Amino acid sequence: MSLLDLFVAGSETTSSTLRWAILHMANNPEIQEKVQAEIDQVIGQSRRPCMENRADLPYTDAVIHEVQRMGIVIPLSLPRFTNKDLHLGKYTVPKGVE
Repeated sequence: MSLLDLFVAGSETTSSTLRWAILHMANNPEIQEKVQAEIDQVIGQSRRPCMENRADLPYTDAVIHEVQRMGIVIPLSLPRFTNKDLHLGKYTVPKGVE
């Protein structure tokens, strides 16, 4: 049963992430173009990506993480929001942002 739970949970989060990614890419074609350009530049079209490429794809990695942050990847997960103003480099994320 534990193996079945792991397989089902992993499959659900993966498929949810992919559905949200497709939705966000369709709604933001300029982001889709930037991701595709980065992948074409780093990997090309003649081979498959591998985990070692992740460090060379910072924009694509950030987009994937943003999809997971914005999308409901885990059903019935708790809402997340900032509980105080947050400063990241030159950016400020105000309190209460989801």
